Amino acid sequence: MSNCHPGPRTEQTLLELSTKNQRIEALSEWAYTGFCQDYEGPIAYCELCKSSHQRFRFRVDNMHNRRRIWVGAGCLLGHAFRVEKDGIALNQQAAESHIHDTIQGFIRDGIVARLLVVVMRDTNELLAEALVHYQQTGHLTPHHAAIFFDAIERDRIDTTQARFHIYLRRQTDQAEMRSLATWRVWRFWHALTPAQQKQACELGHRPPPNSHEALRQHQIKGTCSYP
Repeated sequence: MSNCHPGPRTEQTLLELSTKNQRIEALSEWAYTGFCQDYEGPIAYCELCKSSHQRFRFRVDNMHNRRRIWVGAGCLLGHAFRVEKDGIALNQQAAESHIHDTIQGFIRDGIVARLLVVVMRDTNELLAEALVHYQQTGHLTPHHAAIFFDAIERDRIDTTQARFHIYLRRQTDQAEMRSLATWRVWRFWHALTPAQQKQACELGHRPPPNSHEALRQHQIKGTCSYP
């Protein structure tokens, strides 16, 4: 999740920043309550382990001496700092899920921001419609996913760390999936869950070829068209 290296050295640093001199008691003084920074690139460092190449940092506050430190996700979870959501302390599993969701939200927001630039640059009404739908619902229909990932591919936007949810439960969504050209489904195949990939095959599609060049040859014929 990050380049942090929690260990004995960082535990000692934490003790020096706390009022208590025992690890468990010292940890109880600190909490992450929701303040997070996204630097949009690996340019920051963790103030606890000093590891660089951090894109995200999380602020943990000491309730006893009012100190605060900005740490990477690895140190935040590796040291089991208390993580709160809406004032409620989370267990370790829920904390990991919350931090993961927070990071994913930032990553998705960054991609959406870049796509908004594409909308304004190209006056792309179809992409604008897809983005509005996503921002209102938090998911994409197959038709919108095809438009969405078409623009991502054209502008070479990195989505390797992003997870976008595609809806395939309703009959209208399944009809959209069935009507799409298979090469267009391949563009967002990686965003489908295994169950959805199986469902896509049942709707008349097939998995993309392993060869990237073969995939590009299938896609290139329709790079300027929309269903």
